[in-house]
Amino acid sequence: MNCIEIIEKYLKDNGFDGLYVGGVCACKIGDLIECESMAGNCEPGYFVDKNSEDFDPDYDFMIGPDKP
Repeated sequence: MNCIEIIEKYLKDNGFDGLYVGGVCACKIGDLIECESMAGNCEPGYFVDKNSEDFDPDYDFMIGPDKP
C-alpha cells in the first residue's frame, strides 16, 4: 500500500470526499494528488454544493471544510 492509497483509505473510512488547500486547490478520492505535489497543508474535506454561494462556477467541483 502506498501513501496515496493510505490517505484515500483514511478519507473513505472517515466520510471525507477529498483533500483541499483553501482557495488554492482540491482533489477528490479516486484522483488524489493528480498534481503530483501534495502540500503539507492539505486538509480532508467535503464537496461544496454547486448551489452554494461559495461554489465558484469556474470549477467542476470544490472541496471545503464544511459537510453539506
